[in-house]
Amino acid sequence: MGKLPNAARMTKREREIVVLIAEGMSNKGIAQRLNLSIFTVKSHIHNILEKMALHSRLEIATHSFENKGL
Repeated sequence: MGKLPNAARMTKREREIVVLIAEGMSNKGIAQRLNLSIFTVKSHIHNILEKMALHSRLEIATHSFENKGL
């Protein structure tokens, strides 16, 4: 899994959510910050996990730190 293919497939909103997950924000916090519903945040997280072939929010944060963001 390389950095560029993942980044190219991510939407701007998904990249924003990855950053907020890496900062330790909850789904509710992300929803409030971005003025989205919690369901929408969960949907974005599901898409991020699928695109990055990861299994948890912790893996998203770890990947973000290892690759200095997307």
